[in-house]
Amino acid sequence: MVISLNNADHQNEEDPGSYNDNSQGLYSLLNSKTNIEACKSFLHDDNSRIVEKHSLYVSQGEFSIIDFATTHSISWIGTDGATTCHAVVLLGDNAVAVTHIDSPSSVDNVFASILEEMDGGVFSVFIVGGFTDEEHSAPISKKLYRYFRNSPNEFSINLWCTLDQKLNFFS
Repeated sequence: MVISLNNADHQNEEDPGSYNDNSQGLYSLLNSKTNIEACKSFLHDDNSRIVEKHSLYVSQGEFSIIDFATTHSISWIGTDGATTCHAVVLLGDNAVAVTHIDSPSSVDNVFASILEEMDGGVFSVFIVGGFTDEEHSAPISKKLYRYFRNSPNEFSINLWCTLDQKLNFFS
């Protein structure tokens, strides 16, 4: 389907490529000016707030979905320790999901389960985690990119702060 980042269309990319070369796909999405600015803004914010009340936390390998119609008490969602893992938030019209992806092999099943519970439409996507690491982090980013690109659903990438974006910001 379509992956968009502020109207930058990434639906025709055949290969997500490597995050450290000049190939199209994932590399162009990660290094787009819009995404780099979103990462800088995110990394400048104090995202370390711990809120005990009205919070939902998922651990590595878990996911959770909050239905807006039935859940009114959750104000904060999150996870931590996504060193090579990727924290992913999907925001739909009627629900929000958060997951802590720790392996490329879990992507298909996790998102099939999440999307089965969430209504269709355009899903806003926020991804954080995974340092520059060809062995662990890059395969997760590539698998996520392929999943979003090949899904019949439509995804709007609002933040993809993984791999080089995190390290370049602090160097």
